[in-house]
Amino acid sequence: MPLFMDIHSFDHGVAAGDIAKAHLADLRTQVRHETRYLRYWVDEQRGKVFCLVEAPSVAAAESVHYEAHGLVADEIYRVQEGNGPGNAGPAQRRGEKEMNYPYMHTALARERQDTLLAEAQAAHLAREARAYRREAASTATRRARFRRASGWLPSAWSRLLASRPDSA
Repeated sequence: MPLFMDIHSFDHGVAAGDIAKAHLADLRTQVRHETRYLRYWVDEQRGKVFCLVEAPSVAAAESVHYEAHGLVADEIYRVQEGNGPGNAGPAQRRGEKEMNYPYMHTALARERQDTLLAEAQAAHLAREARAYRREAASTATRRARFRRASGWLPSAWSRLLASRPDSA
């Protein structure tokens, strides 16, 4: 049966405990759709969740998530297990059988790259905002100085006109 890796993205982070509850709901629902949810990974800070599922189709994998808790995946990839050199995990080095997911590394690398780009854009926008605030503050300071300095002019002018004798 085909393997799929689905990726969920949450804007404000995610709690591993909440994902564990959602995964249990997936396990209770999977039989009705002839799927098998095998493992999941959580990145709490970045709000990313990766689920590995054996399913007859993408639609079957999506149906389980939708029916179990409503948190459907943002992206789903069909993946295959790699068994090449350098793909052995700690369990395999000890002689145990372990499933390896090479496309997981690709998905994580892509997510990391997207995150770095987003962080760079956010830093650029923050620098622009600081520069704008500095410029606005210096302009406001100049205007305030002008208003304070120019406040004496009308009163001095009116005193001068009042002290002048009428020439009429």
